[in-house]
Amino acid sequence: NTVRHLMKDERSIKAVDIAIAFGEGKATREELDSAAAAFYDADAAVADDAASAAFNAADADDASTAYAADAASSAVAAYAAVKKENQQATADICRKYLKPKF
Repeated sequence: NTVRHLMKDERSIKAVDIAIAFGEGKATREELDSAAAAFYDADAAVADDAASAAFNAADADDASTAYAADAASSAVAAYAAVKKENQQATADICRKYLKPKF
């Protein structure tokens, strides 16, 4: 939910909603698994779009191709950085609320 404002694909938003509902006991494991599968499809679509943009740019002249490849590479790196930052924020939230029961 920490990145909901960045989500454009309805499958991702629904996955967040189902995950929250599951945590509250208001959704089944099957609903959670289905939403997770749809989320991963949406996530793969983002990567595919970046790869397609780079591939399509390869049909242009050499300078444009180099520029497009660099832009696609930067976009993928930025996506990875945002994903890592969100994973850290999520881990921090988990550490705050989920205490070991020793």
